[in-house]
Amino acid sequence: MITTDQPHPSNWLEIQGSTVLPTQVADSIRTALTNGWSPMSPGPPFLLDQSVGFVPSH
Repeated sequence: MITTDQPHPSNWLEIQGSTVLPTQVADSIRTALTNGWSPMSPGPPFLLDQSVGFVPSH
């Protein structure tokens, strides 16, 4: 499960979100693998926080 620095497109604050591109998904998968994610191993979801720099506007 990845936390990004972008608001979700359906957020209730109506903050403009952006499209997640395939290259961003691939980069996140590589980062998760580097940080210990083992997709074939059972267990709880792997949490990857890439939200550095996110500033919610409310």
